[in-house]
Amino acid sequence: MISHVNINWILRFVCLGLLLFLIVRCNNPDVKEDSQRKTPSEETVSKEQRVSFSEIRKSLRPDVQSFQWSGKRDNIITCEQGTKIFLPKNCIQKIDKNAAIEIEVKECYQLSDFISEHLTTLSDDQILETGGMIHIWLHQDDEGVTLKGDEEYAVLFPKSADNNGEMSTFYGVNDSSVNVTWQQAPS
Repeated sequence: MISHVNINWILRFVCLGLLLFLIVRCNNPDVKEDSQRKTPSEETVSKEQRVSFSEIRKSLRPDVQSFQWSGKRDNIITCEQGTKIFLPKNCIQKIDKNAAIEIEVKECYQLSDFISEHLTTLSDDQILETGGMIHIWLHQDDEGVTLKGDEEYAVLFPKSADNNGEMSTFYGVNDSSVNVTWQQAPS
């Protein structure tokens, strides 16, 4: 659910980058401060009360939602933010035929989700506008499982007033440096 970017998204991205730069710059111990000029907040906030950027980012992370599925029946999973996942019966190559399949889903629809998860919106060096991203992991005993042959599952994203139905589906592909680049799904 990503479409080519508009100027508003670029402005938001630049403003957010500037804000992050200022936060990091203010917390940098190498930056010398004038000992004569202390703001009221410096006098009243102890080191124990200060919160690091990584702690803020962790607090913004979306929750991982967990589901169990036997794989023997068609299943529709409805996630907290409205994402629906349809899994047809017997579509998974199971490791243990008697054990349930664990399904973990992380929905990322807010700007805070993208920041906390280090998500990018680049496709072939073009910035994309996103209506949301999800991560789905199907596994048994912490070992990933795969789809059988040419089996497929379907994902329905919640409709947003912002996207006007103009979004396209892209799949995230990790490159050699763990960055994600987005490739448009075939139509």
